[in-house]
Amino acid sequence: MRLDGPRNSRIIWGIADPFDASDWSSPQIDMVARVLPHLRQYVRVRTALVEAEALGTSVAALLDNTRTCVVQLGWNGQIVEANDRAVELLRNSDGLSDRDGTLSAATPKANVALQTLLARALPRFGDLGASGSMTVRRPSLLPRLVLHVKPVANRERNHRSRNVAALVLIVDPVERARIDSRVLAAAFDLSPAETQVAVLLAEGQTTRQIAATTGRGYSTVRTHLKHIFAKLGVSRQFEVAQLVLTLSSLPRSRG
Repeated sequence: MRLDGPRNSRIIWGIADPFDASDWSSPQIDMVARVLPHLRQYVRVRTALVEAEALGTSVAALLDNTRTCVVQLGWNGQIVEANDRAVELLRNSDGLSDRDGTLSAATPKANVALQTLLARALPRFGDLGASGSMTVRRPSLLPRLVLHVKPVANRERNHRSRNVAALVLIVDPVERARIDSRVLAAAFDLSPAETQVAVLLAEGQTTRQIAATTGRGYSTVRTHLKHIFAKLGVSRQFEVAQLVLTLSSLPRSRG
């Protein structure tokens, strides 16, 4: 079975029964099918924590993390605490906002999906919560935010976080990339316009979105893209984004 891994990688999960070499029964297959969505969600959340360099961090200490937006929710769904990056994102109201102490999405449709997701993570009458993920469209032309919701287990709580019932991790693909346009231009001999197109492409924008963002015509952006293809030796937009993101992940020179 294939799972989506970090940075467009793929995780292959193989299952075998060591005691029975015959074909799998229908109940066994049904059991795996029920487990798979939970496993996928586990991988998503762990990946977000790894990329934020927060794996193994306590619920309270997560508020000190500067690499991702962290929002903590109480049992009633109200925002208990948020780190500085989350406060800034919610203040800008670009896709998500703090509406009277409640985490809300910009559009009615997205907000219904968000509140449903939060309700599942915060069940009543002592039931176990369910984690989940969604993307949130932004009024700006920037790529969608990725939102992960995870119930907080009893073992994860301490005296500083005993009122926290669920954890919300908000990943901004633009912030995560940290693309240095000067390094990109020097590495691939790109013009300033070509560099801008390559950066926006790596941040998740389509060619039409890039045209709107930069104020250039669609045909002009396409021409820049052809020049980028030639200089990078690739033929697809995905390959451009992959090369740019790979370059951005390299350690920067201190010289």
